[in-house]
Amino acid sequence: MDIVGFYHHIKNNMIPDNMNQEAMGTGNQRRTADDWTLEFAECLMNGRKDVFGYDYKVKMHKQLLEVKNDADVLCVAEVGRGLDILFSNSVKKWKKIICYDHNRIYDEYLHRYFDDSVEFHNVPTHVFVEKINDYIKEKCIMVMNHTRFRKFDLIKENKNIVHLIFNGDLV
Repeated sequence: MDIVGFYHHIKNNMIPDNMNQEAMGTGNQRRTADDWTLEFAECLMNGRKDVFGYDYKVKMHKQLLEVKNDADVLCVAEVGRGLDILFSNSVKKWKKIICYDHNRIYDEYLHRYFDDSVEFHNVPTHVFVEKINDYIKEKCIMVMNHTRFRKFDLIKENKNIVHLIFNGDLV
C-alpha cells in the first residue's frame, strides 16, 4: 500500500472549499474529507493508530484477505477520497471497483490517483441501495465504513453481493 504516495496525492490535490466538500464543524474546528484523509495517512506513515476509523480499516483489510477469492469486483460505499480503495487494493488487484458518493467532485479526484477500473456513481447511499441491481450486476464484495445506513437486508437482496463488510465486520 503506497500510503506516502496517496498522502502526497491528496495534499497536492486538495478539493477547493467552494466545491462543497463534506465537512464537519465550523471555524477552526472545521474538518473536511481531505483533512481527515490526510490525518489518517499521517497516522499510518508514523505508525500511529489513534485516528478515527483505524480499527475499521484494519478489520476490513483482514476480512478482505479472508474472502478475496470469492469475487473479482469490489463495491465501496461512500467512497470519499478513496481510502477504502487504497486499503482494498493492497489485498489484490480488483477487476473493477464500483463506488459511489453523493458528492460528484470525488469522481475526478479518484481517477487522478486510481486507474480506470474505478466506476464511480454520483448518488447518495439510499438511492444506490434502492437501485442496487442497476449497479451490481456481477459477483462482488461490498465494503461500507463510517455510514449510518443499516438496511443490510436491502443490500443482501442482490445475490451478486457475496460478502458485505460493514465497519470491518462481515454482516
